[in-house]
Amino acid sequence: MAQKTLAIILVLVALFPIRTIAEYSSFNHVLSPQSTQSEKISLRKTIGKSLLLPGLGEFSIGENRRGRFFIRNEMGFWLLLAGSLWSVSGDDSRLRAYAIRYAGADLSGKDEQFLVNMSTYEDMDAYNAYQQRARSPFDTYSSEAGYDWSWESEDQRLIYRDYLIRRDKVRSVASFTIGGMILNRILSAMDVVSLSRKRVLDAEVQQTPEGVEFRLNFRF
Repeated sequence: MAQKTLAIILVLVALFPIRTIAEYSSFNHVLSPQSTQSEKISLRKTIGKSLLLPGLGEFSIGENRRGRFFIRNEMGFWLLLAGSLWSVSGDDSRLRAYAIRYAGADLSGKDEQFLVNMSTYEDMDAYNAYQQRARSPFDTYSSEAGYDWSWESEDQRLIYRDYLIRRDKVRSVASFTIGGMILNRILSAMDVVSLSRKRVLDAEVQQTPEGVEFRLNFRF
C-alpha cells in the first residue's frame, strides 16, 4: 500500500506542468516596474489560499478545472490518511491485547525497540542471554521494571510479529500520505504563480495617414 501512495505522488508530479518549476524559481523577476502593490498583495493571498487548501487559489482566479484537480487530490489524501490512522490505531490495540494475553507483557510506556525485541525472542531471559553474549549488559531488561515477557508458543510470537509488521507498513502509508499533501500544496501554489504570469495578448489595429498600423501588446 505504501507503494501505491508513492505512485500517486509520482503521478501528481508527472501531471503537473514541468515549466512551472522553472517559472517559480524566477518569480522575483516577474513583476514589471509598473506592477502595483495591490497586485502583489493579491498574488500573495492567492498563493496563501493554495497553501491552505490546494485548488482554492485556482478557483479564486477562475481556473475551476485546475482547481478541481488539486481539490480531488486533497480529498483522496485525506481519505487515505484517515484510513491509515484508523488502521494503525486498531493494530496497536491488537498488539497490546495480544501481548498481555499470550506473553504476559505490558506495553504501556515501552519504546518501539521493546516491541521489536518481543517479536524476536521467546522471552526476556532469552533476550538478556543474547545481550550478555554480545557483551551489552546495559541493554538487558529487568522484570522488576516491568519488562518481563514469555510467549506461550512460537506460533503466538510469530502472529504478534505479523501484527507489528502490518502496523509499521500502515504507518509508512500515513507518512507518505502526509508528504503527498504537502507536495500537493506546493504544486498548487506554484500553479497559481504560473497562471498569474500568463501572457495576455492584445491586438490593436489603428488607421494612420501612412496606412493601417497593427500593434501587438504583451503583458506579463
